[in-house]
Amino acid sequence: MRLLVQTRRLLSLAVLACGVAAPLSAQRKVQRRIAVDGDASIRLWNNFGSIRVVGWDRDSLVVTATLGRAAEGGLRFGGQGQFAKMYVDAPTDGRADAAAQIEVHVPRRSRVWVKSMTADIEVVGVVGAVDANSVSGRMRISGALRELNAETMDGEVEIDGTATVLRAKTASGGIRLRGGGDDVGLTTVSGALFISGEKFQGARVESVTGDIHFDGRLDRNGSFTFESHSGAIDLAFPPEMPALIEIRSFAGEIHNQYTKASPTPGPTGRGRQLTVASELGGASVSVRSFKGVVTLRRR
Repeated sequence: MRLLVQTRRLLSLAVLACGVAAPLSAQRKVQRRIAVDGDASIRLWNNFGSIRVVGWDRDSLVVTATLGRAAEGGLRFGGQGQFAKMYVDAPTDGRADAAAQIEVHVPRRSRVWVKSMTADIEVVGVVGAVDANSVSGRMRISGALRELNAETMDGEVEIDGTATVLRAKTASGGIRLRGGGDDVGLTTVSGALFISGEKFQGARVESVTGDIHFDGRLDRNGSFTFESHSGAIDLAFPPEMPALIEIRSFAGEIHNQYTKASPTPGPTGRGRQLTVASELGGASVSVRSFKGVVTLRRR
């Protein structure tokens, strides 16, 4: 009888040990590499988990991945010269064991297209072009790029750096830009926009209900537009910045903490308007709001 009890205990421990080891054995690590041109076009897909793209000074593409058990098709990888692609062959139902953790090293000057569903996307060190798309994954992009386009529905977008042409768009996700660009376009429906930096030569910032916060310096030859339906618009500029600032609000208030000028009634007697003009001319700034509060202040 005692021997039978001990045998059962040993069997239970064996089953428990198998249960603990199963998640570890369910994952597998792979690494692939190919030679590509320094300015190659590279397409990357990973729906679940994470994908990190790192620019480096080599004419090669290296992928290191940890794949979940449900990624039955594994890592699909190919190309050479001017074109390469990588994707994870896994179910699209969002199963936890379909997640993959991927790091990709690409030539700095390459053009990278990266897509996910819920996977977080991070890009560092690329100076070429990046086009990032996700449904709800978070994006973090840093560096000085030639072109950047970042688009997600519900995920947050965080950009640290600059781009000659920069576009970021969300539905409910927030956008945070620290840096600048020659041609910047930021759009959201309900997410908050936080923008700061010293190198803005032109920008268009739009929201429906999301708040807009800007704290930065504008190029005196640039054109800038800030628009919101019901979100608050808060603009902080350096004192005595050369600019012509025109603010219009149909039903919202305008608070001027930048100069001593007071808002006046709109052209038809409805709404409020405010014009602030420096003697030296400068940047053209247009601010439009339907019913959100607009605040103009000094940095």
